[in-house]
Amino acid sequence: MNTKPIKQKLEAFCEFINGGAWNESEYTDAGIPVLKVSNIKDQAFSLENIDYLSIEGAKKYSKNILNENDLIVATVGSHPSLVNSAAGRTISVPKPLQGYLLNQNAVCIRTKDNEVLFQLYLRYIGETDFFRAYIQARGKGAANQMRIAISEIKNFPINPPALTIQKEIAVILSAYDDLIENNLKRIKLLEEMAQITYEEWFVRLKFPGHETTSIDSETGLPEGWGRKKLGDILSLNYGKSLTAEVRSNGSVPVYGSAGIVGFHNESIVKGPGVIVGRKGNVGSIFWSDDDFYPIDTVFFVSSNLPLLYIRFLLSYIEFVNNDAAVPGLNRNSAYLIKCAIPPTSLIEQFEEFVAPLFQSIRNLNSQNQLLKEARDILLPRLMTGMIDVEQIALPNVLQTGQENLR
Repeated sequence: MNTKPIKQKLEAFCEFINGGAWNESEYTDAGIPVLKVSNIKDQAFSLENIDYLSIEGAKKYSKNILNENDLIVATVGSHPSLVNSAAGRTISVPKPLQGYLLNQNAVCIRTKDNEVLFQLYLRYIGETDFFRAYIQARGKGAANQMRIAISEIKNFPINPPALTIQKEIAVILSAYDDLIENNLKRIKLLEEMAQITYEEWFVRLKFPGHETTSIDSETGLPEGWGRKKLGDILSLNYGKSLTAEVRSNGSVPVYGSAGIVGFHNESIVKGPGVIVGRKGNVGSIFWSDDDFYPIDTVFFVSSNLPLLYIRFLLSYIEFVNNDAAVPGLNRNSAYLIKCAIPPTSLIEQFEEFVAPLFQSIRNLNSQNQLLKEARDILLPRLMTGMIDVEQIALPNVLQTGQENLR
């Protein structure tokens, strides 16, 4: 008579390391970076507003140093419906963040024996809906301040398959992750190339033909350039209120002053477009290739000049906070800012140069979307044994660099 294998508790296979608790006075301007729960955004680590502990001071917190592929669980946060701030959200440590310190309100889960429970396989357990649902269902407290006891995470039932199967699953899923990561690196390089070109042409004034262009003695600018008020070349249009409660789970990105804050099923602006932070992150600049929905904490830009040029122009302007109580950007004050504007012919030449770069970025983003969709379909099926790993054949583009995991 066949019987199902008895599941054990996760604590039988893993050690649980609480995030460190230190005083604000221990933070320094440099040293060992500290990852907080607030740095976990949209299932990725945001390295904005990173704090540090001194190298000497961090020695007593050596147990809180993170390793690659450690599974991190936020033990404090909001209700699961608010995905980006929810208690119980999980993330694994990428290689570049190995050696960082983990702060309190989170727990690091690490396998005791990598030959019994493979760490990379544990990472993918942590990404499954059934793992997150299990621990989030055990959260206590108010909707905006839930807490999950580590003992509840330790009790998660698990019956890992043979190590060879664990590794094969890890190979398959990490192949998708690695290609997505490589594409993101390529996107970053393309964006940097466009930014460097803008800076070279329009900030350092090393534009094509600058060697033979004379300088206007009155303006101090190259001939053909002029100083114009921002309000003369663009309009800052108000976004529209759309609270999280009324958003539909569609494919249209919803932009706030911190970037994409959710998705909806309808847009109010045709892409591509430029978004400017109005409340909160004053003067933050975002670009959307697709149709989008800007909420009332941002402006969206309209202009007769190419929007790619406008995007970079605005990123070099220091917008002033006009509200001491709540950071805010006054539109009329912004319109009075004067900018050095080149001839239209040079702006169009810049557009022709960077447009192919952004087309490549769009292509890479589209490829990443398809890869994520395929990966998200495979993840639960592989982790539950619904699909036999022997049935999965990786496309050639995904096979490079995976042999060392086997």
